[in-house]
Amino acid sequence: MTRFKTRTSMFIFMLCISLTSLICLYFVLMHLWKEQFTTYKQQALTEHTYHLSYVIRNFMSEGPLTEVNNAQLREASNQFSAPFRYFDPDRKTIKMNLKTEDVLVSTNPYEVEVPIIIDGHIDGYLHAYYDLDAGLHSPAIVQYEQELLTRSRNTLGLFILAALLLSLYASHRWSRSIHKQDN
Repeated sequence: MTRFKTRTSMFIFMLCISLTSLICLYFVLMHLWKEQFTTYKQQALTEHTYHLSYVIRNFMSEGPLTEVNNAQLREASNQFSAPFRYFDPDRKTIKMNLKTEDVLVSTNPYEVEVPIIIDGHIDGYLHAYYDLDAGLHSPAIVQYEQELLTRSRNTLGLFILAALLLSLYASHRWSRSIHKQDN
């Protein structure tokens, strides 16, 4: 009976230490991963905004905005999933405002500013607005983020199972050696 108590006590002790360590490590790694993924999203959105700026620069280099250009810029804004504002070089006067109200209530807003240069001079500044949590800008990034989350949870489950088996094996071996010393 003493052997069973010793074995059970060692098993519970080792399992608690293993699980606590694994869960703490999991949360630390998830926090670091989330920070890195946010940085990746911000870099991707900055690049995304530069692509949008090329489209806008082409429209702005044609001269004053017409109703046709406005419609085409709205379409570009929709295609890039990026509401934007286009400011004069003074950054105060708004030349075009395609920023919608839903951007104002976003949970994790991110703004990118890109200068629009026409004929070697700054014509204005493009401010594109994104919600990092919504993922409308790139469904591929959202899918990848969900896959990584699923994989990390599955990996945590496997590590917990491994900790359980290792704790069971180690407690059995160590309690046997303890009882051999007692005899």
